[in-house]
Amino acid sequence: MSDVALAGLVIAVPGVLLLAVTAVRKPTREALAVCLLPLSFPVGQLAVPGLPLQVVQFAAVGAVGSVWLCRLAARAGPSRPARRAPSAPFASAPVPPVLLAAGGAVLSALLSTVVAVDPAAALRLDAGYLLGLALAGTVAQSCSDARSVRIVVVAVCGAGAAVCAAGVATAPQPRAYLGGSVVDNRATGMFGQPNELGSFAAAVLVLGLALLLSLPGRHPLRLLGATAAAAGGAALTASLSRGAWIGAGLGLLVLLGLVDAGARRRLLGGLVAVAAVLVLAGVVLPRQPLLAVAGDRVASLAGGQRNPYEARSAIWREALWQWQAHPLLGVGPGGYQVLAAPGGGPLATVRPEHAHSLALTVAAEQGLVGLGAVAVAVAAGGVSVVRALRWHARQGGGGAGERELLAGAASALATVLGQGVVDYPLRNPVLVTLAWLLVGLLAAAVSTGAAAAAEPVVGALPLTAARAPSAGLADRFRRSRP
Repeated sequence: MSDVALAGLVIAVPGVLLLAVTAVRKPTREALAVCLLPLSFPVGQLAVPGLPLQVVQFAAVGAVGSVWLCRLAARAGPSRPARRAPSAPFASAPVPPVLLAAGGAVLSALLSTVVAVDPAAALRLDAGYLLGLALAGTVAQSCSDARSVRIVVVAVCGAGAAVCAAGVATAPQPRAYLGGSVVDNRATGMFGQPNELGSFAAAVLVLGLALLLSLPGRHPLRLLGATAAAAGGAALTASLSRGAWIGAGLGLLVLLGLVDAGARRRLLGGLVAVAAVLVLAGVVLPRQPLLAVAGDRVASLAGGQRNPYEARSAIWREALWQWQAHPLLGVGPGGYQVLAAPGGGPLATVRPEHAHSLALTVAAEQGLVGLGAVAVAVAAGGVSVVRALRWHARQGGGGAGERELLAGAASALATVLGQGVVDYPLRNPVLVTLAWLLVGLLAAAVSTGAAAAAEPVVGALPLTAARAPSAGLADRFRRSRP
């Protein structure tokens, strides 16, 4: 694609969508504006001509700006009745703890920038963190109900299915060595590394399953959820990324633990059926390259041959050394690569971009302050999810699939944590933007339940307002008695 065509695409597609969404009601309009972001995923890594941004970052700026421009326009419009004041522009519930904790993690990165060994690289990453936090806050504000959350999830699943299907379609035939510990020709799709494709596919897999479980039996969008789950699972397999497999396993466990008993039985049945089909295919087609290599790859997790080219242990030792040298604030965002590259050691030719571990990368670059901030963010997310699930349990479950959508956002983020045990794919702009989008969806999903718990409603009015007419009728009835 030429620069001129890409520039036209970047400008025309958001413009057409923004013109289209002005005709729909406010909550849906804002959710559709957020959908500009996942629609950019297939070309998200391309550079925007004339700007120091990639397409996915440009789309994030457009989505945030579109939502708040809509709110400014609504604020400048005619006044509304007093009883609708809580839904006025910029009026919102208290900031969800998930977003507060995420803001703390970003603040820790800003603090580490003060002592960064490469200030320019640190500031570039900081700008991405601030944009991601703004995106998460915008998503949380825009998705005020389950319908809005589902609209964004549908957009992510649609774009994700396309990216994963393209990754599978363009996958070369893999070749394994040393019992599957070394594999050439792994699928990468639009990404630069197979681990990045695996990370993206793991999130799409669990989100697709959550969308499928959140909808009633004959809903047409169930087909999209099933397609996204199938494409994500196929791309996850083709990536042959063991770290992404660990992340997907954790995500599926979280999804199973968060959905209700009925959805859990259906999901378990489906997973068992898929596993049985894969085992049968491995028996019937023992020489099928991908299945054979995937089997060896799984076996290598338990105790395969050692990869003589694996430098991960040296990469981890380097991260520990950097953390020990700068324990409080680390070496600054992006500083790990700067300090690990020079010298004649085992990392001189590897030139690792990160420490191949979420915890070690944060520890080396942001020190104890950053590590504590990330731990607080994870804990805040977990506590918020538990509280929201308790509310759903008291209400007898989410009638519109709220619980399943909440479980989908939480389990998709869990895939990042699971893969983070042995990898750190969040240097990729599409993956880090997807992670921030999921943080916003999680904040929105837990906030809808919290708001409903704080202020019960009957129909569209607060419970106190709904009681007022009946109180007036009772007074008139008492006055009419002799």
